[in-house]
Amino acid sequence: MHKIALTLPLIAALALPMGCFYGPELKPGPAPDAPSQAEYVAALPDADRLRPNLPQGGLPAMADDNNTGLSDYYLLTHDVTDDINDFIIEVLDIVNDITAYDGEWVDDYTLAWGPIEYSPLDPCVTYLAVTWNQDGTYQWIFMEWPKNGAEEDGVVDAWGIVDPYSNYSDNGGAFWIDFDLMQQMDPTREPSGQVYVEYELEIGVGAAQAWFDDFAGDHGEDPVDAYYAFANELSGAGEMLFGFVDDLNESGVDEVMAIHSRWDDTGAGRADSTVTAGELGETQAHVSECWGADFAMVYHEDDAGWSVPEGDETLCAYTPGEWPDLSDLDAEQTPE
Repeated sequence: MHKIALTLPLIAALALPMGCFYGPELKPGPAPDAPSQAEYVAALPDADRLRPNLPQGGLPAMADDNNTGLSDYYLLTHDVTDDINDFIIEVLDIVNDITAYDGEWVDDYTLAWGPIEYSPLDPCVTYLAVTWNQDGTYQWIFMEWPKNGAEEDGVVDAWGIVDPYSNYSDNGGAFWIDFDLMQQMDPTREPSGQVYVEYELEIGVGAAQAWFDDFAGDHGEDPVDAYYAFANELSGAGEMLFGFVDDLNESGVDEVMAIHSRWDDTGAGRADSTVTAGELGETQAHVSECWGADFAMVYHEDDAGWSVPEGDETLCAYTPGEWPDLSDLDAEQTPE
């Protein structure tokens, strides 16, 4: 499969000193100017606030194969947003669960949790360390090793950096998850590949964007590179952008497709997609579909003659259309 060559930043600078794991014995307390343990925990990515508001209703599916009467693009929006975020949120949920317990000071500015074994059936143990830097940022690192192995057998399979801004309710940061390494530690895990995420959390709003590299959600799936972004509001409204490469019409050549979906607090929404490459060559085709608060399609049209126009655009929750810019899938795209 043809893949978009995403250029991902080096995260080596986020690595904590190995002495945090193997070096000095635990010390009784932090440096006098170190933040409190509660501040360390508050700085970590919040799984609940990064969880997207989905346009709720109906069972998610890539298309309405079961003739439920729901909009295909609603189902696609729901499925993509739900599945992709589940992969990311699952890791952050582990981090949040670990920090529900008291950590121990590894050095003057590093708190650690673990190693933790969740059940006798878990094949690995987990370890989390968070370091406060003098510039006010935090670095965190998530490590696992085989249950019957030694720390020296461990791998760092997730790590990140956080800027808490002026308070801990508003913060931004970035993190990397290596699902290949996580799968090595626990073969029952299904995702593979890597993901790099940048996020912003403010009161009432959450937003994130992610670059997926060689990613597959299940064993046996063909890996793809993709770009994904979403934004939430407390009202329930939200939007997402998703781009990927696939052989959409099973012609033997891959197309590039990007979808921009928006929905309001009733769940009514609109998806605008751009398709190019493959049999289209350099031509870009555009598709729009809208759904109502009951998630049934109220409008559908494309400019490539693929389907007969249906419905009435005046019934759309959003007008005019906002088709995605394929520069998000550019081979030189680099997270900033």
